[in-house]
Amino acid sequence: MRLLLSVVFAAGLLGADWVSIQPDASFTGWTRVPIKPTQHLVSPSQWRVEQDVVICDGSRANGHEFLRYDRELANFLLHIEWRFKKIEGETKYNSGVFVRTTADGQTAFYQAQVGPPANGGFFFYVDTTGKRTSLKADMPSNPVKEPGEWNTYDIRADGPRVTLTVNGVETSHFDCDRLKGYAGLEAEYYPIEFRNIKLKELP
Repeated sequence: MRLLLSVVFAAGLLGADWVSIQPDASFTGWTRVPIKPTQHLVSPSQWRVEQDVVICDGSRANGHEFLRYDRELANFLLHIEWRFKKIEGETKYNSGVFVRTTADGQTAFYQAQVGPPANGGFFFYVDTTGKRTSLKADMPSNPVKEPGEWNTYDIRADGPRVTLTVNGVETSHFDCDRLKGYAGLEAEYYPIEFRNIKLKELP
């Protein structure tokens, strides 16, 4: 039943009341934030837009960043599609989607982990001490696809409840003690692309 409901939820994303928040080439409405705040942003930016796809060049030289959507959000549905650039021999990969995060991306944040099947498809929480806690649901297998293939993340935040649905399968759900915050994308040393970023705000 959970899988069926998740598929129905994902299919409904093309309905009314959704707005595209996909950045254009100017990135108006989005801000680059270094992780940690004491670090400096690299110039030129590692983010660009080509043919309605947000591309992060991602490397150690580019640095670790939070690309923040600049409107603070409370209750919402967020739809994001992503894929890694496949690198021969690479097994790790890393990125993420932040929600209900502070403007500086630092203080006790929530992140939907973006990675290959062995290390992606779930939420985790990092508290003010830096301790990381995984927030996984029970599932028979990880629905994340291999690097080079497109994946879909659907995130629902409604009151304290936050749910992540990956390619139509619910993979994380938890109660969040922060009822509003910022959403955004993470650059963490690996080339990655994002598209079809859509938002529907809830009452």
